[in-house]
Amino acid sequence: MKHWTLDDIPWEQFDAKLVEPELLAVVKAASLVERNAGDYGDYLCNVFAGDPEFQQAARNWANEEIQHGRALGRWAQLADPDFDFEAAFRRFT
Repeated sequence: MKHWTLDDIPWEQFDAKLVEPELLAVVKAASLVERNAGDYGDYLCNVFAGDPEFQQAARNWANEEIQHGRALGRWAQLADPDFDFEAAFRRFT
């Protein structure tokens, strides 16, 4: 199975007029939490220090979650051009 990238998403089809404000707030929050998955992946690797197979699975999972966060962040920026995902993430961490 081919790994997806942000460029695979048809962003040009996004219509910000269809986004409900309540959903936008949830997506903004989720984008930050998912983008921060690397910290949780590191934590899991420390907890399971003696299990390199699990550590690799945790790193793979964290990388996928980080990508989800970036996709949600881009979606949120399209819905709200005043939302600066990178600045919000810096404040979050």
